[in-house]
Amino acid sequence: MGIANGEPAPNTKMESGVLYVGVDGCKAGWLCFTVDLENFETDFRILPQFADVVIEFKCANVVAVDIPIGLAEYGARACDIEARKRLGKPRSNSV
Repeated sequence: MGIANGEPAPNTKMESGVLYVGVDGCKAGWLCFTVDLENFETDFRILPQFADVVIEFKCANVVAVDIPIGLAEYGARACDIEARKRLGKPRSNSV
């Protein structure tokens, strides 16, 4: 069974109780970076929908999602403008 039919793909790491997941949006969906602290393994995968992330990692200890808080309805936020100035090129593009 797999994520396409709403069931989590087999993942023994989820059962170990030491799985941590970092999630960030990307053009293809959601980039998920996993860390298994018991086996000292890392991995990543891209899932198309956020619901897939919830299903796939429902047994993880922590799922940390990078989502901006307090986006302006129009224009850039003052904190983003300042961060871009301080970072300079090319890192300013990451804000």
